[in-house]
Amino acid sequence: MQLSRPSRSGRRITAAAAALAACAAGAIGLPACSAARPSIDKAAEPRLGGDLGKPTGIDAVDAVLQRLEGAAQEVFTATYAITRKLGAETAKAEVARNATATSVTIGLVRYLLSDAPKTCNLNESLCERGIIDARTSNLGIGSSFWRDNPARALRVAAARRSGEPTASTMTIGGQEASCVAVPVGQGVETYCALTAGAIARWDTAYVTVELESLAATVDQESFQLPA
Repeated sequence: MQLSRPSRSGRRITAAAAALAACAAGAIGLPACSAARPSIDKAAEPRLGGDLGKPTGIDAVDAVLQRLEGAAQEVFTATYAITRKLGAETAKAEVARNATATSVTIGLVRYLLSDAPKTCNLNESLCERGIIDARTSNLGIGSSFWRDNPARALRVAAARRSGEPTASTMTIGGQEASCVAVPVGQGVETYCALTAGAIARWDTAYVTVELESLAATVDQESFQLPA
């Protein structure tokens, strides 16, 4: 019995399929791979909720964002109570700022945001280079919980709102705060910010961050790292 040979078109299809399979396996050096992997200009994609410092057009939201995204007070110490609602895990946190660095302590983890950033475990006297937010992922927050994270979350909430945000003023931790309540889905998220540029209340379905105290001074012990 004589076997039939595949047609030229069939051989071309087989060769193309083999090239794509090689590209998928990581053989990016093949000439065909550059054509098989179209590039995507992510920089051209609009960011949900808008970019840092860009008004959303919602006055109640922008009033809070101006505090969280504007210039933060250079020297202060703020203490917080953190509650992760899923699992009901809690912790105390402190944010201390001086002229050269910011120290963020969450439970037994201390983040030093400076020219030489570090992440330290105060219980084990161990420090690692860089900011490793995974060290406090059990609480659903990281080193930027006091400012950048709630600002970004507020922008996303405003973009996905299911109702009109409402503004208010509250006294939290003995400080006056500008607040906005944003309906999202079946619930409401609350964001309150201080004139110092820090969060006063961040309340979502997943986590609550609540200011307990604010002082215009710092204790240098807040910047000490374990040996």
